[in-house]
Amino acid sequence: CTGFCPTNPKFNSWGVGIQAGYDYQFANNVVLGGYVNVPFAASRSTFNIGLPGFNFTVRSKFAAHVGARLGYDVNGFLPYVAAGYSMANVEASSFFNVTRSSTHHGYHLAVGLEKLWTENFSTDLRYTYSSLGRRTYNFGGGASNWGENASNFTAAINYRF
Repeated sequence: CTGFCPTNPKFNSWGVGIQAGYDYQFANNVVLGGYVNVPFAASRSTFNIGLPGFNFTVRSKFAAHVGARLGYDVNGFLPYVAAGYSMANVEASSFFNVTRSSTHHGYHLAVGLEKLWTENFSTDLRYTYSSLGRRTYNFGGGASNWGENASNFTAAINYRF
């Protein structure tokens, strides 16, 4: 793909996942928490190098995010910021049936707003920026370094124990 691939291909996808975490609210309404988030509907995208049929397919085989969040409870509304470690195992396939995979490591930063509806149910809207480091993929025509910088918007329904 070296020399032929777009230098910054854009992918759009959606997915679902599961998150587990723990929050602790202090007497002054500050909330500190930790979480693990695992998407289980892997994303898959394709880009073309400029000729019909010359496509590369990229899919996330596994991803996980571990982080901490800090917020402030305002009558059941929780604006918060979060940060942590992210990883993804990515598989890329070329138009001539060569497949390569690698695990990328990086970080994520997030800002969100959670609304507590009952003692056990809340909804959460969040924007997350993640940056996963570059790895080398060689499809036989030279090595390419691919990484990922992603913006994600999340809407979640949470059950609290």
